[in-house]
Amino acid sequence: MADNEYPPPSPDTFREFGGAGGWPSPQPPPAGYPTQPPVGPGGGPGYWQPGTMPPPGQGSYPGAPGQTPGFVPNPPPPSKTSPFLIMALGGLALLVILVPLVLYALSRAPAPTTRTPQATATPGGTTPAPTGTPSSSGSAFKPDGTAPTTRQCNTVVVIPCYSPQEMQQAFSLNALYAQGYDGKGQTIVIIAAGNTDHVEKDLQAFDKAWGLPDPPSFKIVQPFGPPTPYKCSDFNDLDGLQIETALDVEWSHAMAPGASIVVVVGPNKELKYFPVPKNAPSCGLYDLEDPVAYALDKKLGNIISISYGGSELGTRTDTAVDKTNEQKEYDAAHEIFKRAASMGVTVMASSGDNGATNPNDYVNHNLFWDKPNVSWPASDPYVLAIGGTSLTIQDENGVYGSETTWNNNGGSTGGGLSALYGEPAYQKNVPDQGMFQGKRGLPDLAFPADVNYLLYETSDFGTIDVSKWPHWNLIGGTSASSPCWAGLIAIADQMSAQAGGGPLGYIQPGLYSLKGQAFHDITKGNNNFQRVAGYAAVTGYDLVTGWGTPIADQLLPALIQAVQTVGNTP
Repeated sequence: MADNEYPPPSPDTFREFGGAGGWPSPQPPPAGYPTQPPVGPGGGPGYWQPGTMPPPGQGSYPGAPGQTPGFVPNPPPPSKTSPFLIMALGGLALLVILVPLVLYALSRAPAPTTRTPQATATPGGTTPAPTGTPSSSGSAFKPDGTAPTTRQCNTVVVIPCYSPQEMQQAFSLNALYAQGYDGKGQTIVIIAAGNTDHVEKDLQAFDKAWGLPDPPSFKIVQPFGPPTPYKCSDFNDLDGLQIETALDVEWSHAMAPGASIVVVVGPNKELKYFPVPKNAPSCGLYDLEDPVAYALDKKLGNIISISYGGSELGTRTDTAVDKTNEQKEYDAAHEIFKRAASMGVTVMASSGDNGATNPNDYVNHNLFWDKPNVSWPASDPYVLAIGGTSLTIQDENGVYGSETTWNNNGGSTGGGLSALYGEPAYQKNVPDQGMFQGKRGLPDLAFPADVNYLLYETSDFGTIDVSKWPHWNLIGGTSASSPCWAGLIAIADQMSAQAGGGPLGYIQPGLYSLKGQAFHDITKGNNNFQRVAGYAAVTGYDLVTGWGTPIADQLLPALIQAVQTVGNTP
């Protein structure tokens, strides 16, 4: 059966809803942007002027004392001058700096550990590096100078912009690349929605700028037909859904440059359960389980990344029938995620960008639940939930500095306790059982989510200095965290395969058996958000950043060994 002949879902399955973070309508950029900033609500600047960084040690993000993304001392946050569109069931977000933007999400229903460098080993001993691999000294990839550097971003917009090379260095990937471990032979599946007209072209421009090889194979499939026409941003006609896909593609590839990529475009309108309000835009991913099932049916790859989600609680206007239909979808998706685990496929999802809460309305995107709740599908026990941090690096070489919980004006990492699922067996390895209250806790892991990732995206004029670097943006959110982890798991699957093993698949039991070994343990910050009290980062596992962020050259070999020892059968 051809890809475009995959049968559409039956007409009786669960919806998603849109929510948002309440950012006022944006002002258009002035001619020759960036120059004089427009004035935002309350007299605050809508754009940053060069040279507006406060003196060292003075100023920080409100609500997050002492948090500093990047190595600039306490830079100011972006003003809320544009819509913060959020996909309802997971609240994941992508933030375009100066043009903060988090797509409508689907709504269906501390101090870092000290690292001692060591050789990368695979089960049974060290595997010889393949011939022709890059040098272990410095980065394996050389930028061509056409993208802005961290120092240049600091000059123009005050916030540093992280390149693939800086992130690769910060999380200890260069030693793996030097041994030939870059995801070769593996395929990352990105679950997406909306238009994809220039995603591949943008990836090629991104790769050229950073000296990355193109993926061995790159495909986009639309098993449910072309996307429903939509307009998801009123700022410069940006295509929010396509920006989300570009983020997922470019940064999963930045972590695993040798892996192939398949983008599966799911429906951006309800096809199965019940109609959303007529005035709700088609700006999310609906019926999420269907593109996942398609990827499994077609055996597209062993790693699936989902940057969409929404509140487990649904919307405040849900009827009893709505709730019943939502539960039907949760149950159907749970079986699909369990099937993925049984097939050796790792499914991961972002934990959301609204801290301890999520939006609760289809149309009024300023409304949030006033009690803690978490994002689905990240909350499903067969899904690896990825939270977010704020990273500080020491210099432009990407030397790791420190991390805190991501929580500032741009958003906060999702995390907390599920209302749908009980505590899975693998979480019983956590010493502090009191935090779970018998429920599934999330996230499991974390990766930087602050607004520091460089993204090349054709539909945007650019937000750093359009005269020098057109189409380059800064972006973030846990939407970035999940695809980055997808790249890491692709590398781990390659390492396992070269040692004679299979894909890691359902890694949670092995992951939790490590009890934080080879992680940067995040012990500062919380995910309080929208006046909802959340959870604090603590030593070891917590409901904000999970086990923390990876020390990749130590973690991936240890994870492979742990999965072999504990098993990955659901």
